[in-house]
Amino acid sequence: MTVVDVLDPEDIVLYGVATDVCDKAAVEGLLEHRPHTRCSSSPTRSAYRPGTRPSTCCGEWGDEGVRLVTTKEVVEEGLVAALARATA
Repeated sequence: MTVVDVLDPEDIVLYGVATDVCDKAAVEGLLEHRPHTRCSSSPTRSAYRPGTRPSTCCGEWGDEGVRLVTTKEVVEEGLVAALARATA
């Protein structure tokens, strides 16, 4: 059993350093093992192409229902608090 299984969240907001490595593995694992959990990801940078924003995997995630969010939405606009209120 994983920590995510124990916590059993309805929503997960994912941050990572390399979208095409760390985030990719986490998002794809969530999609496979917890398809009922809503996932939001804040894409950062590509490990393979420094200075660029990866678009291929992010487009695929959107097709799978992953919401792509900005750091501003999460930190300044209170996305996490809004999600918590919605599930309370």
